[in-house]
Amino acid sequence: MELFCEFRTVEEPKSDAIIIFAWEGAVSANKHLSDLDGWTDGSVSTVFDMGEFNGKKNQVVRLYPGNGIPARRAFLIGIGRKADLSLEAIREFGGAIGKLFREVSIPECTVFLPDSGKQSPKAAEIAKTVTEGILLGAHKITEYKSDYKGTSLPESVCISPSSKQSLKSADKGREIGEITAWAQNVTRELVAHPPIVLTPTKLAESAKKFASEYKFKCTVLGKEEIRKLKMGCLLAVNAGSDQPPRFIILEYKGRGAKKGKLCLIGKGITFDSGGYSLKDAANMVDMKGDMAGGACVIAAVSAAARLKLPIHVIGLIPATENLVSGKGYKPGDVIKSYNGKTIEVTNTDAEGRLVLADALGYAADRYDPSAIVDIATLTGACRIALGYTGAGYFSNDDRLADKLERASEISREKIWRMPLWEEYQEYIISILADIKNSAGKVGSLGTSAAFLSNFIGKNKWAHIDIAGMDVDIKGGAYITKGSSGFGTRLLVEFLRNW
Repeated sequence: MELFCEFRTVEEPKSDAIIIFAWEGAVSANKHLSDLDGWTDGSVSTVFDMGEFNGKKNQVVRLYPGNGIPARRAFLIGIGRKADLSLEAIREFGGAIGKLFREVSIPECTVFLPDSGKQSPKAAEIAKTVTEGILLGAHKITEYKSDYKGTSLPESVCISPSSKQSLKSADKGREIGEITAWAQNVTRELVAHPPIVLTPTKLAESAKKFASEYKFKCTVLGKEEIRKLKMGCLLAVNAGSDQPPRFIILEYKGRGAKKGKLCLIGKGITFDSGGYSLKDAANMVDMKGDMAGGACVIAAVSAAARLKLPIHVIGLIPATENLVSGKGYKPGDVIKSYNGKTIEVTNTDAEGRLVLADALGYAADRYDPSAIVDIATLTGACRIALGYTGAGYFSNDDRLADKLERASEISREKIWRMPLWEEYQEYIISILADIKNSAGKVGSLGTSAAFLSNFIGKNKWAHIDIAGMDVDIKGGAYITKGSSGFGTRLLVEFLRNW
């Protein structure tokens, strides 16, 4: 599906079908609708008057213009009240278009964009966001469906801005939107793969493929190299698996990058049984998605390279399975992390923080980063606290936190800052070792972050817990039910504005 920008009018759409936004409860407020209403003997007004359509968000109605209008079909899609126009409303408008493409065969079409006037959002933002919505809404994972017979997506989609003057900026926004949506869809696809397919080795191969294609560096360390680095946590978690661990190192340095490196770290547990602290069956089935943080980092670094951002970013993904076997690590074991701290294992299902500990220590030791951001499906406690609506995050630096929240406002992937209280360190004191990896259920969200803070050195740091957000349990305006890719656009926006 090719997307491009060109200024068009309803009477000259140059395509078989047109898609027009509709403000809630109004025909006259939109010139495109008013023109179409006149050319179709009032059919637009009729669907409004009869209550079949009123322009509420994501409503869709189909018309057949005739009367000399070149387009054979017109689709009206509600975008809500004009006074409430927002980037998210535009992204949902795009999502409705993308879903329409999956349901109706439309070889080519023209999408007319709304005009915010002198207010925000601007043309570039509108084009970027509607592009994201279209590509996210049209995306469907069918690889494992033997009898899938879906509708072919359009060969070409013209995105027409509201004026000729805004064409150049709209086209730039469209280019960015294609890449941010692509990155999120990459994460969705990686998370969707069954664990028998997406092993640590396969995850590393995916990272290598993107690095080769988009011209950034990818180094993959095997088990012996990990052993030489003395990453005792990653090795301990891996001990019960027949699949070897991988430590994936990505590096992108754009032209004009200023001094200083940004480190992104993603948890890469390709399947989590809980180890000897075994999960119950109901909670285990989705544990193929425990590598969602790692997928986000791979996709975000790839997007940074595709966008040619003038930044220097390092991506680190410790990848392994967490399984049960006679070789597996056990509650009561003491292991040594990369930075030398000893850890008493009190819960083998708190494995994510262990592999992150090695990666955080490595980042602090090797790169002298300007900031470290890790992202992980870390705790059930975060899902309990915030549900399936947003992610919790912690940070030891207010400016870094502000940058993440600004990125969240753009991507509309909700995050909520949690307290990083010093008292949480008392919960994880171990009698036997330096610290323990779990303090039980009380304060378990805060203590997970407290544990990670022991491995960051003196660096600025943020930890994003996306547990519960890696899978969309009901589907939304532009994401279908299943793997969501949550956090990818957040990281891309964060990098774009770093």
